[in-house]
Amino acid sequence: PDPCERGADTDSARIRSERDPAMACGRQVIIYLVALVLVNSAWGVPLSNPRQNNPAGREDAGVYSLGPDRLGATFDRGLAETFVNFSRICYCDDTSIRNWNCSTCKAMAPFELAFQSNETFEHVGAYVGYWPKRNMVLVVFRGSEYLINFIQDLTSYAVDAKYPECDAAAQNHSIDPQRKQHQQNPDHTRNKHTAHSEQELQDGAKCKVHSGFFDAWKDVRDAVLNATQEVMAGHPGAQVWVTGHSMGGAMAVFCALDIRIRLKVPFVGLYTFGQPRVGNLPFASFIAHTLPNALRIVHQDDVVPHLPPMTGAYLPLTNFHHNPTEIWQSGSEDATFEQCDASGEDPRCSNSLPSWDRSVEAHMFYVGWPMHCEL
Repeated sequence: PDPCERGADTDSARIRSERDPAMACGRQVIIYLVALVLVNSAWGVPLSNPRQNNPAGREDAGVYSLGPDRLGATFDRGLAETFVNFSRICYCDDTSIRNWNCSTCKAMAPFELAFQSNETFEHVGAYVGYWPKRNMVLVVFRGSEYLINFIQDLTSYAVDAKYPECDAAAQNHSIDPQRKQHQQNPDHTRNKHTAHSEQELQDGAKCKVHSGFFDAWKDVRDAVLNATQEVMAGHPGAQVWVTGHSMGGAMAVFCALDIRIRLKVPFVGLYTFGQPRVGNLPFASFIAHTLPNALRIVHQDDVVPHLPPMTGAYLPLTNFHHNPTEIWQSGSEDATFEQCDASGEDPRCSNSLPSWDRSVEAHMFYVGWPMHCEL
Protein backbone atom coordinates (compact mmCIF):
# COMPACT_ATOMS: atom_id res chain seq x y z
CA PRO A 1 0.00 0.00 0.00
CA ASP A 2 1.03 3.60 -0.59
CA PRO A 3 2.58 4.96 2.64
CA CYS A 4 0.93 8.30 1.89
CA GLU A 5 -2.51 6.75 2.16
CA ARG A 6 -2.32 4.94 5.51
CA GLY A 7 0.04 4.42 8.41
CA ALA A 8 1.69 1.13 9.26
CA ASP A 9 0.51 -0.75 12.30
CA THR A 10 2.59 0.60 15.16
CA ASP A 11 3.05 -2.70 16.97
CA SER A 12 4.18 -4.56 13.87
CA ALA A 13 6.49 -1.70 12.98
CA ARG A 14 8.08 -1.93 16.43
CA ILE A 15 8.53 -5.69 16.10
CA ARG A 16 10.26 -5.26 12.73
CA SER A 17 12.55 -2.62 14.15
CA GLU A 18 13.75 -4.89 16.95
CA ARG A 19 15.95 -6.56 14.36
CA ASP A 20 17.45 -3.25 13.30
CA PRO A 21 21.08 -2.95 14.57
CA ALA A 22 20.65 0.80 14.86
CA MET A 23 17.91 0.23 17.44
CA ALA A 24 20.08 -2.07 19.51
CA CYS A 25 22.99 0.34 19.32
CA GLY A 26 20.70 3.21 20.25
CA ARG A 27 19.80 1.59 23.54
CA GLN A 28 23.49 1.46 24.45
CA VAL A 29 23.65 5.23 24.69
CA ILE A 30 20.32 5.83 26.44
CA ILE A 31 22.04 6.40 29.80
CA TYR A 32 24.18 9.15 28.28
CA LEU A 33 21.24 10.84 26.62
CA VAL A 34 19.04 10.64 29.70
CA ALA A 35 21.87 12.11 31.78
CA LEU A 36 21.90 15.16 29.54
CA VAL A 37 18.16 15.51 29.92
CA LEU A 38 18.43 15.29 33.69
CA VAL A 39 20.80 18.26 33.56
CA ASN A 40 18.04 20.00 31.68
CA SER A 41 15.52 19.13 34.37
CA ALA A 42 17.62 20.63 37.13
CA TRP A 43 16.92 24.15 35.88
CA GLY A 44 13.55 25.10 34.61
CA VAL A 45 11.70 22.26 32.89
CA PRO A 46 8.52 21.48 34.83
CA LEU A 47 8.72 18.15 36.65
CA SER A 48 4.98 18.15 37.28
CA ASN A 49 2.51 17.44 34.54
CA PRO A 50 -0.02 20.29 34.16
CA ARG A 51 -2.32 17.91 32.29
CA GLN A 52 -3.01 16.11 35.56
CA ASN A 53 -5.42 18.91 36.45
CA ASN A 54 -7.08 18.77 33.04
CA PRO A 55 -7.32 15.10 32.03
CA ALA A 56 -10.09 15.79 29.55
CA GLY A 57 -7.80 17.84 27.33
CA ARG A 58 -7.04 21.47 26.61
CA GLU A 59 -10.24 23.33 27.35
CA ASP A 60 -8.22 26.55 27.23
CA ALA A 61 -7.04 25.88 23.69
CA GLY A 62 -8.10 29.36 22.66
CA VAL A 63 -5.54 30.84 25.04
CA TYR A 64 -2.67 28.59 24.00
CA SER A 65 -3.39 28.32 20.28
CA LEU A 66 -1.32 30.26 17.76
CA GLY A 67 -4.08 32.68 16.87
CA PRO A 68 -4.93 34.11 13.45
CA ASP A 69 -2.13 36.68 13.58
CA ARG A 70 0.61 34.12 14.25
CA LEU A 71 2.00 31.33 12.15
CA GLY A 72 -0.04 30.17 9.18
CA ALA A 73 1.04 26.53 9.32
CA THR A 74 -1.56 23.93 10.26
CA PHE A 75 -0.64 20.30 10.82
CA ASP A 76 -1.61 17.95 8.00
CA ARG A 77 -1.41 14.23 8.83
CA GLY A 78 -1.18 13.28 5.16
CA LEU A 79 1.74 15.63 4.55
CA ALA A 80 3.42 14.36 7.71
CA GLU A 81 3.29 10.78 6.44
CA THR A 82 4.58 11.91 3.07
CA PHE A 83 7.60 13.64 4.60
CA VAL A 84 8.24 10.83 7.09
CA ASN A 85 8.57 8.39 4.22
CA PHE A 86 10.85 10.65 2.21
CA SER A 87 12.94 11.01 5.37
CA ARG A 88 13.08 7.23 5.77
CA ILE A 89 14.41 6.90 2.24
CA CYS A 90 17.35 9.08 3.25
CA TYR A 91 18.55 6.23 5.51
CA CYS A 92 18.97 3.91 2.52
CA ASP A 93 22.33 3.29 0.89
CA ASP A 94 23.54 5.54 -1.91
CA THR A 95 22.79 3.01 -4.65
CA SER A 96 19.20 2.42 -3.55
CA ILE A 97 18.51 6.14 -3.50
CA ARG A 98 20.28 6.75 -6.80
CA ASN A 99 18.28 4.00 -8.50
CA TRP A 100 15.15 4.82 -6.48
CA ASN A 101 14.45 1.12 -5.98
CA CYS A 102 14.01 0.66 -2.22
CA SER A 103 10.58 -0.44 -1.01
CA THR A 104 9.59 3.03 0.17
CA CYS A 105 11.16 4.60 -2.93
CA LYS A 106 8.84 2.57 -5.15
CA ALA A 107 5.83 3.57 -3.07
CA MET A 108 6.74 7.26 -3.45
CA ALA A 109 7.54 7.00 -7.18
CA PRO A 110 7.75 8.74 -9.52
CA PHE A 111 10.47 11.00 -8.16
CA GLU A 112 13.04 12.96 -10.16
CA LEU A 113 16.30 12.82 -8.20
CA ALA A 114 18.55 15.81 -8.91
CA PHE A 115 21.21 15.63 -6.19
CA GLN A 116 22.44 13.14 -3.61
CA SER A 117 25.20 13.66 -1.05
CA ASN A 118 27.67 10.96 -0.12
CA GLU A 119 30.44 10.15 2.39
CA THR A 120 32.58 13.06 1.15
CA PHE A 121 30.13 15.39 2.90
CA GLU A 122 31.14 14.42 6.46
CA HIS A 123 28.34 11.87 6.79
CA VAL A 124 25.63 14.46 6.05
CA GLY A 125 23.05 12.52 4.06
CA ALA A 126 20.78 14.57 1.82
CA TYR A 127 19.00 14.48 -1.50
CA VAL A 128 17.09 16.97 -3.64
CA GLY A 129 14.50 16.31 -6.30
CA TYR A 130 11.04 16.89 -7.72
CA TRP A 131 7.87 15.01 -6.76
CA PRO A 132 5.31 15.44 -9.55
CA LYS A 133 2.44 13.90 -7.56
CA ARG A 134 2.19 17.08 -5.44
CA ASN A 135 4.25 19.44 -7.63
CA MET A 136 6.90 19.77 -4.92
CA VAL A 137 10.59 20.50 -4.89
CA LEU A 138 11.85 18.39 -1.98
CA VAL A 139 15.03 18.68 0.07
CA VAL A 140 15.50 15.81 2.52
CA PHE A 141 18.12 15.25 5.24
CA ARG A 142 19.16 12.11 7.08
CA GLY A 143 19.71 11.79 10.81
CA SER A 144 23.20 11.02 12.07
CA GLU A 145 24.11 7.49 11.00
CA TYR A 146 26.89 7.18 13.56
CA LEU A 147 25.77 7.32 17.17
CA ILE A 148 29.17 8.48 18.45
CA ASN A 149 28.96 11.49 16.15
CA PHE A 150 25.33 11.87 17.20
CA ILE A 151 26.29 12.26 20.85
CA GLN A 152 29.05 14.73 19.98
CA ASP A 153 26.55 16.71 17.93
CA LEU A 154 24.33 17.11 20.99
CA THR A 155 27.12 18.38 23.26
CA SER A 156 28.51 21.14 21.05
CA TYR A 157 28.36 24.78 22.04
CA ALA A 158 26.57 27.74 20.50
CA VAL A 159 28.27 30.06 18.00
CA ASP A 160 27.18 33.20 16.16
CA ALA A 161 24.64 32.31 13.49
CA LYS A 162 26.20 34.53 10.80
CA TYR A 163 22.76 35.72 9.70
CA PRO A 164 22.90 39.55 9.69
CA GLU A 165 19.13 39.69 9.24
CA CYS A 166 18.67 37.72 12.46
CA ASP A 167 21.01 39.90 14.51
CA ALA A 168 19.37 43.07 13.19
CA ALA A 169 15.93 41.77 14.12
CA ALA A 170 17.13 40.81 17.61
CA GLN A 171 18.63 44.26 18.16
CA ASN A 172 15.38 45.90 17.08
CA HIS A 173 13.29 43.55 19.29
CA SER A 174 11.15 42.87 16.23
CA ILE A 175 11.10 39.12 16.76
CA ASP A 176 9.66 37.64 19.90
CA PRO A 177 6.65 35.33 19.62
CA GLN A 178 7.21 34.15 23.19
CA ARG A 179 6.85 37.63 24.69
CA LYS A 180 3.68 38.12 22.65
CA GLN A 181 2.36 34.81 23.96
CA HIS A 182 2.91 35.90 27.57
CA GLN A 183 1.28 39.27 26.94
CA GLN A 184 -1.81 37.52 25.62
CA ASN A 185 -1.86 35.14 28.57
CA PRO A 186 -0.14 36.41 31.75
CA ASP A 187 -0.81 33.09 33.50
CA HIS A 188 1.24 31.14 30.94
CA THR A 189 3.61 28.81 32.80
CA ARG A 190 7.11 30.30 33.02
CA ASN A 191 10.38 28.89 34.30
CA LYS A 192 13.91 30.07 35.03
CA HIS A 193 15.07 29.47 31.52
CA THR A 194 12.11 31.37 30.07
CA ALA A 195 12.93 34.37 32.23
CA HIS A 196 16.58 34.22 31.19
CA SER A 197 15.64 33.97 27.51
CA GLU A 198 13.32 36.96 27.74
CA GLN A 199 16.12 38.99 29.34
CA GLU A 200 18.37 37.83 26.51
CA LEU A 201 16.00 39.36 23.97
CA GLN A 202 15.67 42.55 25.97
CA ASP A 203 19.46 42.85 26.00
CA GLY A 204 19.58 42.53 22.19
CA ALA A 205 21.59 39.29 22.25
CA LYS A 206 22.98 37.93 19.02
CA CYS A 207 21.49 34.96 17.26
CA LYS A 208 23.48 31.85 18.12
CA VAL A 209 23.28 28.31 16.79
CA HIS A 210 24.60 24.83 17.59
CA SER A 211 28.16 24.69 16.24
CA GLY A 212 28.08 21.03 15.19
CA PHE A 213 24.80 21.31 13.29
CA PHE A 214 25.79 24.59 11.66
CA ASP A 215 29.20 23.29 10.55
CA ALA A 216 27.56 20.17 9.10
CA TRP A 217 25.10 22.32 7.16
CA LYS A 218 27.91 24.47 5.76
CA ASP A 219 29.58 21.33 4.38
CA VAL A 220 26.66 20.69 2.03
CA ARG A 221 25.10 24.16 1.77
CA ASP A 222 26.39 25.21 -1.65
CA ALA A 223 25.67 21.86 -3.29
CA VAL A 224 22.16 21.62 -1.83
CA LEU A 225 21.21 25.22 -2.63
CA ASN A 226 22.54 24.95 -6.19
CA ALA A 227 20.60 21.73 -6.78
CA THR A 228 17.45 23.24 -5.28
CA GLN A 229 17.74 26.28 -7.52
CA GLU A 230 18.16 24.08 -10.60
CA VAL A 231 15.11 21.98 -9.76
CA MET A 232 13.06 25.11 -9.11
CA ALA A 233 14.11 26.53 -12.49
CA GLY A 234 12.94 23.33 -14.18
CA HIS A 235 9.59 23.37 -12.36
CA PRO A 236 8.39 26.96 -11.99
CA GLY A 237 5.43 27.22 -9.67
CA ALA A 238 6.34 24.16 -7.62
CA GLN A 239 6.29 24.56 -3.85
CA VAL A 240 9.56 24.04 -1.97
CA TRP A 241 9.47 21.76 1.08
CA VAL A 242 12.33 20.73 3.37
CA THR A 243 12.22 17.82 5.80
CA GLY A 244 14.41 15.59 7.94
CA HIS A 245 14.56 13.35 10.99
CA SER A 246 16.77 13.75 14.07
CA MET A 247 19.97 15.64 13.15
CA GLY A 248 18.46 15.81 9.67
CA GLY A 249 15.74 17.99 11.18
CA ALA A 250 18.40 20.43 12.37
CA MET A 251 19.93 20.49 8.87
CA ALA A 252 16.46 21.09 7.43
CA VAL A 253 15.99 24.21 9.58
CA PHE A 254 19.20 25.82 8.27
CA CYS A 255 18.40 24.73 4.72
CA ALA A 256 14.88 26.15 4.73
CA LEU A 257 16.18 29.41 6.18
CA ASP A 258 18.85 29.76 3.49
CA ILE A 259 16.40 28.91 0.71
CA ARG A 260 14.14 31.67 2.02
CA ILE A 261 16.93 34.26 2.49
CA ARG A 262 19.60 33.41 -0.11
CA LEU A 263 17.35 32.13 -2.89
CA LYS A 264 14.57 34.58 -1.97
CA VAL A 265 11.85 31.94 -2.27
CA PRO A 266 8.60 33.42 -0.88
CA PHE A 267 7.14 30.09 0.29
CA VAL A 268 9.25 27.44 2.00
CA GLY A 269 7.53 24.65 3.93
CA LEU A 270 9.32 22.82 6.74
CA TYR A 271 8.38 19.56 8.51
CA THR A 272 10.88 18.02 10.92
CA PHE A 273 10.68 14.87 13.04
CA GLY A 274 12.49 14.42 16.36
CA GLN A 275 14.48 17.61 15.77
CA PRO A 276 16.96 18.69 18.46
CA ARG A 277 17.27 22.35 19.49
CA VAL A 278 19.40 24.26 16.99
CA GLY A 279 19.81 27.78 18.41
CA ASN A 280 19.02 30.32 21.12
CA LEU A 281 15.76 32.24 21.55
CA PRO A 282 16.62 35.14 19.19
CA PHE A 283 17.40 32.58 16.49
CA ALA A 284 14.24 30.57 17.23
CA SER A 285 12.17 33.76 17.01
CA PHE A 286 13.82 34.66 13.71
CA ILE A 287 12.92 31.21 12.36
CA ALA A 288 9.32 31.70 13.50
CA HIS A 289 8.92 34.91 11.54
CA THR A 290 11.02 33.97 8.52
CA LEU A 291 9.52 30.49 8.12
CA PRO A 292 5.86 30.73 9.16
CA ASN A 293 5.13 27.37 7.51
CA ALA A 294 7.39 25.39 9.85
CA LEU A 295 6.16 22.47 11.94
CA ARG A 296 8.23 20.35 14.32
CA ILE A 297 6.73 16.94 15.17
CA VAL A 298 7.66 15.31 18.49
CA HIS A 299 6.73 11.68 19.19
CA GLN A 300 5.59 11.14 22.78
CA ASP A 301 8.65 11.10 25.09
CA ASP A 302 11.35 11.18 22.40
CA VAL A 303 14.59 12.21 24.13
CA VAL A 304 16.23 14.04 21.20
CA PRO A 305 13.93 17.11 21.05
CA HIS A 306 14.97 17.84 24.65
CA LEU A 307 18.61 18.15 23.66
CA PRO A 308 20.81 20.16 23.84
CA PRO A 309 19.66 21.36 27.27
CA MET A 310 17.99 24.76 27.53
CA THR A 311 19.77 25.79 30.73
CA GLY A 312 21.16 29.14 29.68
CA ALA A 313 20.83 30.84 33.06
CA TYR A 314 23.33 28.38 34.51
CA LEU A 315 25.17 26.92 31.52
CA PRO A 316 25.50 29.78 29.00
CA LEU A 317 27.12 27.59 26.34
CA THR A 318 23.98 25.46 26.15
CA ASN A 319 21.42 28.24 25.98
CA PHE A 320 19.20 26.60 23.37
CA HIS A 321 15.53 27.18 22.57
CA HIS A 322 13.19 25.42 20.12
CA ASN A 323 11.61 27.18 17.18
CA PRO A 324 7.82 26.83 16.87
CA THR A 325 5.56 25.18 16.09
CA GLU A 326 5.66 21.90 17.98
CA ILE A 327 3.17 19.21 16.98
CA TRP A 328 3.09 16.69 19.81
CA GLN A 329 2.11 13.11 19.04
CA SER A 330 1.06 12.73 22.65
CA GLY A 331 -0.92 9.52 22.90
CA SER A 332 -0.31 5.89 22.11
CA GLU A 333 -2.59 6.19 19.09
CA ASP A 334 -0.97 7.50 15.92
CA ALA A 335 -3.91 9.85 15.40
CA THR A 336 -3.29 11.84 18.60
CA PHE A 337 -1.58 15.08 17.58
CA GLU A 338 -1.70 18.39 19.44
CA GLN A 339 -0.67 21.72 17.95
CA CYS A 340 1.28 23.64 20.59
CA ASP A 341 1.68 27.34 21.31
CA ALA A 342 3.89 29.95 19.67
CA SER A 343 6.68 29.92 22.24
CA GLY A 344 8.55 26.92 20.85
CA GLU A 345 8.75 25.52 24.39
CA ASP A 346 5.11 24.97 25.28
CA PRO A 347 5.03 23.65 28.88
CA ARG A 348 1.81 21.82 28.07
CA CYS A 349 3.24 19.72 25.25
CA SER A 350 6.25 17.40 25.32
CA ASN A 351 7.86 19.59 28.00
CA SER A 352 4.98 18.64 30.30
CA LEU A 353 6.36 15.12 30.75
CA PRO A 354 8.64 14.45 33.74
CA SER A 355 12.25 14.94 32.69
CA TRP A 356 13.12 11.38 33.66
CA ASP A 357 10.48 10.14 31.22
CA ARG A 358 12.52 10.18 28.01
CA SER A 359 12.83 7.46 25.39
CA VAL A 360 15.29 6.58 22.63
CA GLU A 361 12.78 4.09 21.22
CA ALA A 362 10.23 6.86 20.63
CA HIS A 363 12.83 8.59 18.48
CA MET A 364 12.85 5.59 16.14
CA PHE A 365 9.14 5.86 15.19
CA TYR A 366 7.20 8.76 13.73
CA VAL A 367 3.61 8.97 12.48
CA GLY A 368 3.40 5.18 12.78
CA TRP A 369 6.53 4.43 10.74
CA PRO A 370 9.94 3.08 11.82
CA MET A 371 12.65 5.57 10.93
CA HIS A 372 14.97 3.37 8.90
CA CYS A 373 15.35 2.19 5.33
CA GLU A 374 13.19 -0.66 4.09
CA LEU A 375 14.78 -2.26 1.05
